[in-house]
Amino acid sequence: MNTTRLILWTLVVGVAGMLYLLLPSLHKADLAPGEVVTQWTQLYGQDTTRAALLTTERFRKGEEPQAWGTRLQAALQEIGYHHLAGELVEEQVTEEVATITLTARIVAIDGVSLQREVYTLKRVRGRWLIDDLEVKDEVVPGGKLHYAF
Repeated sequence: MNTTRLILWTLVVGVAGMLYLLLPSLHKADLAPGEVVTQWTQLYGQDTTRAALLTTERFRKGEEPQAWGTRLQAALQEIGYHHLAGELVEEQVTEEVATITLTARIVAIDGVSLQREVYTLKRVRGRWLIDDLEVKDEVVPGGKLHYAF
């Protein structure tokens, strides 16, 4: 009986210690608005289902993240979409809303486009999520139409 208690006590103390060490890192997992946008640009078109988790339901027009991500991933692959690079040029953050402006290069089947992307993020249950994306000043190769998803 004493051995069982000792093992149990060791497990409890071990788990409590791990939680104590883990809690600060969980708090750091909350991304700042600029970090959310950076992560979005890395995931969108590559792992769009994961990118969907960085967006609000309003952004996805009510669609569930899995369905939205799967649908868009197929469309983006069809046109060879890749977000090549983005440079954060402006950031405005209040307690509940943030606006992040990026200059970006996008590649698709018709070449490389240059554009300015304006992201509006909202704080939802303590997390920053993309609520709107407006593409401005898009320069498309050969004057072709841009792709709207």
